Amino acid sequence: MSEDDAFVARLRAKPDDETARLVYADFLDDRDDPRGAYLRAEAAWVALQPQDEQYRPMYRELSRRAAALDPAWLVSASRVAHLVRRECAPGPSYTLPPEADPRPALADLRALYTEAFGAGASERFCLPVDFLAFVALYGGAANGFTWYFSAQRLAGANRANVNTFGRSRPRDAEMWVQFGGVTERRGYFVCADLGSTLFGVTAEGEDYHPWMAGIAPLEYRGRNLLHFFSGFVTAIRGCDPVPIVPHSEWATH
Repeated sequence: MSEDDAFVARLRAKPDDETARLVYADFLDDRDDPRGAYLRAEAAWVALQPQDEQYRPMYRELSRRAAALDPAWLVSASRVAHLVRRECAPGPSYTLPPEADPRPALADLRALYTEAFGAGASERFCLPVDFLAFVALYGGAANGFTWYFSAQRLAGANRANVNTFGRSRPRDAEMWVQFGGVTERRGYFVCADLGSTLFGVTAEGEDYHPWMAGIAPLEYRGRNLLHFFSGFVTAIRGCDPVPIVPHSEWATH
């Protein structure tokens, strides 16, 4: 086992061990490995409170860094992936089977939005770090969930939205990715637009898409995917979804 593999194995066994994670970051920094900078940025962000003025800027930076990493490594070593796993449901293996690698499907998703939104879209489109971890953990070819799309379904489902709202979408519309829904009429959405103050916001609504008239009509929203899940008893836990995020707690910035 290599030194790198040994660090990852320790974090798999003890995912709450931040000391081990920062020692691993030192090891990676010494080798000019960008994963070290990611782990340090992640540790700084996780320590912040949502009301901190650096919370959202650091979330954006963390998401940019995560986009360049191997999702399989992310779910094995990342604290954010551990939080997603803990918030959603315990149990999934840290080792992703080859067919669950989301990168080809996510490349198709990026291509879809780059084409649909035109100039500058490739710089704007970015999956928020907690959503990327969620897709890597649960979004394989057959993720076993009825209400959350597999990675392979994301591009097709959102292509339908692009085709439906393409001509009527506001010129300044954000890049919203639908990632599932309780029914065909009730959808879950995440903002994947670095050019928007809503980047990372995750929302749910019935018979509605944010491209219709913005986010105001949406019924429930979280500042990011982790916050969104914290306000729901989700299908992943085998329960009916019970939204408990009051409108007064809708956080954008």
